Amino acid sequence: MDQCLGSSHMDGDQQTPPRLPLLTALFDQHRQQVDRTLQEHNEQVRLQLQQQISAQNETLLNLAESMARDALAEKNGEVSRLRMELKSTQELLRTALQERDEVQYLAKGFYEMNRWLIMSRLPPVLQATTSVVHALDDGSSSTGSCSQAPNVEGASVGRSTTRVVVTRLLCKVCCARDACMLILPCQHLCACESCGISLTVCPLCYLAKDNVMEVEARFG
Repeated sequence: MDQCLGSSHMDGDQQTPPRLPLLTALFDQHRQQVDRTLQEHNEQVRLQLQQQISAQNETLLNLAESMARDALAEKNGEVSRLRMELKSTQELLRTALQERDEVQYLAKGFYEMNRWLIMSRLPPVLQATTSVVHALDDGSSSTGSCSQAPNVEGASVGRSTTRVVVTRLLCKVCCARDACMLILPCQHLCACESCGISLTVCPLCYLAKDNVMEVEARFG
């Protein structure tokens, strides 16, 4: 009987160890399943995060592109507006220059025509006579550097009329040289060449001098 008990005890000891590898295998299998589940979950989370990041990056890129397009369109609009303003300014400047040239051309034409008319109106003797009559009329109330007497020689005055015979027309400034410079714009022939250049006003009417013109006058 003791042998039977001993043998049974020994059989129990021999049957127990085979259960440990089975448990270990089950535990390993369960652990592997958990690892696979965790890996699959992590992979899904990683993919979701990548998708979210890609979507956010695409949204930011679209927003940046939209802002860049708006800024570029605004700058293009400003450039177009500045070009139009520049073109308008250039047109105004071109028009102003054309008008200036036209005015200068007309002024030059009027000046030449006026000069021609003055020269045509003032033949050698008649010029001097007319200028002296004007000088007597205009200078009768003025106080010049010299009187009218030295300017006119051979003048005879009647009771009802005044007849002027011009033999010599002297400069109203120096009263020594012949008057040969026509003061413009008043058209008084009353200064010699030396005095006419330095004058600022007409010595007869005291009008500001604009220019002087040399007149070849012959006095008989």
